Amino acid sequence: MQNGAEITSETSGFLRNHTHDRFVYRRALRMEAFEGIFLCATNRLAALDPACLRRFALKIDFKPLAIEQALDLFEKTVETAGQPEPTGDTVGEIRARLKRMPQLSPGDFTAVWHRSRAFGSLLTAQALLEGIEAENKLKSGTTSVMGFTI
Repeated sequence: MQNGAEITSETSGFLRNHTHDRFVYRRALRMEAFEGIFLCATNRLAALDPACLRRFALKIDFKPLAIEQALDLFEKTVETAGQPEPTGDTVGEIRARLKRMPQLSPGDFTAVWHRSRAFGSLLTAQALLEGIEAENKLKSGTTSVMGFTI
């Protein structure tokens, strides 16, 4: 395909690090010959074959949210849901609970938002906080970085 785009998620599943794997070798050659935009996403960078990894012009690392980013996204999500913004001691409690989630990502907020909409439930600050805490409990507990490294 010329001048097209290909987007692949969970890339580590098919560009795994196996030195003598014919599939990976053929895929690397196809990546090299592809004339369009080739985007890949993975949470397992170390699992990628080094020869395939070298064929990417850019590698972008999406780190988990810093506490200020998480708090800002929390406030904007509550505001978008049409709920009153947390104030006073409540903000301190929210900040403390967010700090206990070092792998927090925008996707956690999105999952809670969509679940709220799917079930027609009110997304209050408390419901959002409990929801993102539940999302974080589903994570493997590793401190690995999401995306590629620059």
